Amino acid sequence: MIPVSYGSCGEQCKFIYNHNIKELKIEGNGLMNDYEWTSPLRDYTANINHVEIYEGITHIGGRIFYNSIFLISVSIPSSVTSIGENPFSLCTSLESIDVSNNENFIFED
Repeated sequence: MIPVSYGSCGEQCKFIYNHNIKELKIEGNGLMNDYEWTSPLRDYTANINHVEIYEGITHIGGRIFYNSIFLISVSIPSSVTSIGENPFSLCTSLESIDVSNNENFIFED
């Protein structure tokens, strides 16, 4: 049995955290919730290495990954059209955010 944890991060969004490979998957439809400081991921932020957001999610919640100090990479699908305030605040190990299949993002210097 693979040790996993489940939870909600929006009205129609849920997360699945695999403790063995330290991967968080977010799936469902629509908006992830925005958070002031404490997100439902708070119990996992010291361990998450990779986040995979699945097609169908349209908004990345503000401060959802706050203080995920070992988060290295994030994959964002083409369905995401908006991002809340500082979703990756204090993610000091973050090296890459893959938006290669998402034409909605405009990069500015």
